[in-house]
Amino acid sequence: MKKGVLVVSVIPAIGWMAALCSAVIALPQAIRFVRSRSSAGVSVLIWQTTVVGSLCWTAHGLTEGVVQIFLPNAILGVTAVAVLGQLSRMRGLAAAGVWMLPLVWTAASVTVDLAFGPFWFAAAVFIPTALGLLSQWREILRASDVGGVSVTGLAINLICQSLWLVYAIPSGEVAVISVATPVVLLIVGTLGTLLIRRREQAGIETAELTVAA
Repeated sequence: MKKGVLVVSVIPAIGWMAALCSAVIALPQAIRFVRSRSSAGVSVLIWQTTVVGSLCWTAHGLTEGVVQIFLPNAILGVTAVAVLGQLSRMRGLAAAGVWMLPLVWTAASVTVDLAFGPFWFAAAVFIPTALGLLSQWREILRASDVGGVSVTGLAINLICQSLWLVYAIPSGEVAVISVATPVVLLIVGTLGTLLIRRREQAGIETAELTVAA
């Protein structure tokens, strides 16, 4: 098989791997809520912006006719809405305050995509995505307890965004490239900080048990 033919056949496979990964990003956090009965350390904003991102990319994928983009993001949208709803109930948050941002920003981003094209759409989607990750990063740094945050969810998100980047570069998906590159860096920082905080928290709990004994 020629090198060019091999590359052409591999690219769609990577796209579908990224798609499969995207579809399950929210599931680990939902499972974490059920198991831990805690939302400690979880940022509300990151799940609001996850809903925004999933709905916007669903619309973009439909507009561009790319199944790998719209199908998994549609599935992610359903699960992200479920996680945000679960989080808002656990925190006792008002529905209007929780859902207004996702609805307004999604409508604005889709309008930008249709009116100005993929580059400006990427900027419109990246802003809430970056703010959500920065909010989660800050929450992990500041919270005394981070037991509610799913390490698996962040790890899957990192793998997913990396796969999208590998898929997008040879495919010429400008919007995906523009968003995935900085998002990967933000997830690395957030995940690394969470692992450090988890280790610190485990050490404190062990020390407290030793003193109590």
